[in-house]
Amino acid sequence: MSSVNAFPAENQQSLLVEHGLHGFFMAQWVSIEDIGEVARRLRIEAETTVVCDFQAAMESYGYKSGGSQHAWITRLAPGWSMVLHLNGLRSSPEASA
Repeated sequence: MSSVNAFPAENQQSLLVEHGLHGFFMAQWVSIEDIGEVARRLRIEAETTVVCDFQAAMESYGYKSGGSQHAWITRLAPGWSMVLHLNGLRSSPEASA
C-alpha cells in the first residue's frame, strides 16, 4: 500500500515562518477573484486599503498592528483569493448572515 502526501512539496508553514508569520493569524480561501470585492464583502472601507506586497503587509503583523485589525488579500488562482488576517481571528460578516 502506498501513501499519498496531502501536503505540497514545498512546506508552506516553513515558508510562512521564514517570512515572520508564526502562530497568530487566520487565513481563508474565498471563491471570488476580485480582491476589491472580497474587501467590500468583509466590510473593509476602500479608503482604508493600501496596495502592498506580502513583505509590506508583514509590517502590520501581530503586535506591530497596534491592536487594530489588518488583513492581506491576494489572488490565488483564477476565481480564488486568499484573506490572511494578520492579527488573529476575524469572522466574515457574511458567515454570520
